[in-house]
Amino acid sequence: MANRDDGSPRMRGAARRTTGAATSPIARAALAVGASIFVGGSSVAAQQVPTPESVLGHRVGADFHLATFEESIEYFELLDEAS
Repeated sequence: MANRDDGSPRMRGAARRTTGAATSPIARAALAVGASIFVGGSSVAAQQVPTPESVLGHRVGADFHLATFEESIEYFELLDEAS
């Protein structure tokens, strides 16, 4: 950082403080609404996505259990439909 003529440090790049529209109440409200829509939409979608256990019948990586090619394809097809 370089010092300005009045002795205070001058900030550059990412360290620079932003002011104005980003701190206005309207901008903060819009950001909050957008974030709540994003979070709300993703939680609904996450409930519909099948887990590997629900399709394969066992936990992936469980001892003595190996999914067949057909079971793997079935899971990925269901995952494709849900996403």
